[in-house]
This record gives sequence, structure tokens and C-alpha cells, in this order.
Amino acid sequence: MGGITYSGFELIDGSDWGSISRVKYYGKLVDANLFLVSSKEGLHEVIPGTRDEVTHALLRHKLQIEGSPYADGAYIYDVIRAKILWKNGRAVGYYSEFTHLEFPTLAEIYVAPEYRGHGYGIEMLKDFVNSHRGEPIAFYHIHKKCMRDLLTKVGLVKRSSEGYIMDSIIQLLHWQRDPIPFWESDKYD
Repeated sequence: MGGITYSGFELIDGSDWGSISRVKYYGKLVDANLFLVSSKEGLHEVIPGTRDEVTHALLRHKLQIEGSPYADGAYIYDVIRAKILWKNGRAVGYYSEFTHLEFPTLAEIYVAPEYRGHGYGIEMLKDFVNSHRGEPIAFYHIHKKCMRDLLTKVGLVKRSSEGYIMDSIIQLLHWQRDPIPFWESDKYD
């Protein structure tokens, strides 16, 4: 039995490559799908040591298996906060953030494929922005076109005849370069 071990639980590999079929949760084997169902609705913060921590780990595992951008190494920072979005009793996605230097930074935002196209990514991005109203914020994956598209949909990036313009609340992390040339090039995704 191989898997990914966390504090208090372990994700158990399924028969398909990359799938998680069961979770060893405080010593008991449980069907992994049971962690993706709840009576909750809306965005709920992940509290360590709870079932939501398992749900977050399962969703994050799906993100990595799909090859979506994830913040490798982001989880070594001091403060990590994640919120899961629940719709109709199902975990549809999550976002996570950390503080990099002094800026709240969106580390990851993920919507499971079967729930895409319903505005859930926009809902989560608005929650992140609104929870830091008036503060400068940063985005770990600002160079990705998918992030540009989300930022455009919530009004933090505008397209003019001269190109893209970022809202002044967006800060670049010390290792990031101006994302606009990346966004305007078809060589980057």
C-alpha cells in the first residue's frame, strides 16, 4: 500500500495512475470520495486536523496530476491559508495563499474539471481580493495566461489598445518579472 502521508491521514494510491481511492484517516481506511461530499455550502477555511484538510489534499493532488500550475514549495512559508468552495454539497475547488515577505500571495486556485465554466474560479479570486481589501496583493502564477484571464474577469487587469494594464494593488514578488510580455506572447500558457 503506497501513498502520500500527512499528519493524521494518508492518501492511498488507487489502481489508476495518479488516482487516490482511499484515505487512511486516523487509522481507518475510508473511501476518498466521501471527503469530497459535505453539507457545507460556499467557501470554508481549511482547519488543520479536520476532514477539510483531507479534502484540500485530495483536490491539490488532482491539480498536480492534471499538470495545472501549483506552488511547489509554497507550503514551507509561515502562514498558509486555504479555502474550499462547496456547491450543492460537493467540493468543487479551492484556493490557497501564503504571505511572501509582506504581501498576501495567491498560491493556487483550482476548480475540478467537471465544475469549470460556472464562475467558481472568479468567485474564489474575488474572495481572496476582498479578504485583503486595500492591501497590496501578489500572485504566485501571475505569468500564466489562465491567471491573466481570471484577473481580467475580476477587473484587476485591463486590456487597452496599448496592451495590458495591471491594477496598482498587484505587486510582483521579488523574483518575478513584468508579466505583460508573457501575456502578450503566444509562447506561454
